[in-house]
Amino acid sequence: MTRDDVEKTGPMTREQQVRDTLPNRLAGIEWKISHRARQVFGGLCVCGRSEGPISPSGRPFLGKSEAEWHWPEAHEELREAGLIEFRTEERAAPGSVTGRTTYLIWNMTRKGLDVMDDTRAWRRQMREARDADEAELGPRAA
Repeated sequence: MTRDDVEKTGPMTREQQVRDTLPNRLAGIEWKISHRARQVFGGLCVCGRSEGPISPSGRPFLGKSEAEWHWPEAHEELREAGLIEFRTEERAAPGSVTGRTTYLIWNMTRKGLDVMDDTRAWRRQMREARDADEAELGPRAA
């Protein structure tokens, strides 16, 4: 039996079995939010800074561009999904035009950490399933 046979008519591949678990997992929460919110969440998951100044355009500087690009459009969606908490704070900024700068301070929630961990576990399971399928059925067609 070849990969084509399995994909057309046969039993589900291991990859499909793992893929089908996504809606019932914490990792599924990440895939229910918008693409922009996923980009910001992904950037925050690997971001080293938990606070940074907010530019006049509304984008914070957190040291990870994926976390910054769509922040103005996505931050409320991430909060509503329960993945992050954040607040803003005015601080003195000697030398700036106004003498003050607004800072963003954010934290990953427990739920956000659990979603991040389960997403990593799900992706690892997907890789293992693909490897097992390739070993049994041969490589995918390009």
